[in-house]
Amino acid sequence: MQGEMLKLPPGVQEQDVSFFLQPEPARRPVRCALRQRGQELRLEALTDSADGTGETTPANASPYAELTLVDGGVFVRVTYDAESASDDSNAETSAGAPLRYVAAGSLPQTIARLGRDLERIELRSEHLELTVSALARPAWAQAIGRDARGLFAEVHWLGERCRLDWQPPQPRQTGQSEGLGQAGGWTSEQPLGVDAWGLFAEINVAGVSQRFRWLTPGRFLMGSPTDEAERGGNEAQHEVTLSRGFWLADTACTQALWQAVTGANPSEFQDDARNPVENVSWNDVQAFLAGLNRHVPGLHARLPSEAEWEYACRAATTTPFSFGENITPEQVNYDGNHPYAGGEKGLYREKTVPVGSLPANPWGLYEMHGNVWEWCADWYGDYPTAPQLDPTGPQTGVNRVLRGGSWFSFGGGARCAGRSRLEPESRSQIMGSASPQVKAGRRSRRVGLLRSRWRSLRLCGRGRPRVWPDSRPGRTGGWPDAAVRRRRLPKVLGADQLPSATLGAHVQRVPGGEIRQGARASTRQPSSAHRHCEEA
Repeated sequence: MQGEMLKLPPGVQEQDVSFFLQPEPARRPVRCALRQRGQELRLEALTDSADGTGETTPANASPYAELTLVDGGVFVRVTYDAESASDDSNAETSAGAPLRYVAAGSLPQTIARLGRDLERIELRSEHLELTVSALARPAWAQAIGRDARGLFAEVHWLGERCRLDWQPPQPRQTGQSEGLGQAGGWTSEQPLGVDAWGLFAEINVAGVSQRFRWLTPGRFLMGSPTDEAERGGNEAQHEVTLSRGFWLADTACTQALWQAVTGANPSEFQDDARNPVENVSWNDVQAFLAGLNRHVPGLHARLPSEAEWEYACRAATTTPFSFGENITPEQVNYDGNHPYAGGEKGLYREKTVPVGSLPANPWGLYEMHGNVWEWCADWYGDYPTAPQLDPTGPQTGVNRVLRGGSWFSFGGGARCAGRSRLEPESRSQIMGSASPQVKAGRRSRRVGLLRSRWRSLRLCGRGRPRVWPDSRPGRTGGWPDAAVRRRRLPKVLGADQLPSATLGAHVQRVPGGEIRQGARASTRQPSSAHRHCEEA
């Protein structure tokens, strides 16, 4: 009743109800801002500046949102995670999560104290609904924070600390369908970004760009289980832990990038500059990487270890391929005439395809299976059986590791666990080299002479002695002499089925060991390619 004196309930101050004590025409909306100051989230009233531009955010505060309270205040609910609550009061609050009324006349007020146990903060009134949820540090970020510019994350790239700023989701505009609007995301002034696969960065050399993806540390089973079809003889499964993250090129090194760095293009398939470079040796790749590092200071590009390569290829999967139990030519560039483990036959392209033209694996890496063999940093050797931490392979050896299979591989040759090896000075159009920052490939040339094809076969892979060409699992035997081999070849494959790609595929289905060179092997050398990487 007007003019009557009322006693306020305990804990309620006059400023808490002053809005409702005013005549209705005098009740005005209150503009306020939700800001972080240190570890506190505060609701503070806004006042217009003298020049009419509005109040600026203080240097020691970070803005969350600007609100207009038209109902004299707002109800606040703060929810904590009971399991990680840092004190009894938070644990008690999370159990009931009561509502608290914050009056516009009582601002500024602390809404919540931020900590690891905070789950969400809700602000609600008749005309307002706002939820602030906790955001965990992304796996790719070295640090996360908030300042006057807003929420940001830090990463290391090219030897520097780089910043990515969070852009909140934007509400739908007039005319847009219900629920539509601009999604939130991370942006940066540097050549960095975040997409559905995670963090990426880019370099540019003479107008040719290459994208890299950040792979976080992890643990996986390297090699293949004993019951995996068409597995090799040197794929003993063992646990590997990679304790450091690394950047890996999302595609093979293109011919365009190789030429931009070296001024030459040794590849045979030059119909598209986006094709992976091939016909390069392991030694060639080292010279290329040195040139690339001169062009891009701070990159520290190198070839990946064999463990890093398989970790990236598997992309947290445990199946023979990152795509599942089997593959198709629509996913992988291989010899579709020879599918894996009884799969359906498909397209055989007989050449490389431009990088990024086939589907990426679950981590956004393209053509990790097939297209071109990829060099790794390791010397080839037997796998250990005990768990390994950041393995780098044998200290010495004769051959360097090749991974991934190629365009002429049988399906089984493109498995995650598939291995091959070659002398570091050898080149071929079916092989490439891999490194956590760039990759390239190689292939074998279709030639008319049987001895040249046999040479390609020997260089594409090495296998446990078996009766060639019958390399089916479980069929063992010694190698026939050259005369017997020449006699069997037309009988098994047919006179019109003698391309080097087909012969090369047979090698990939023969598990590990040494293959004796045929008496008529030529001296023609194969080529190779690479993928490269950068340390964190």
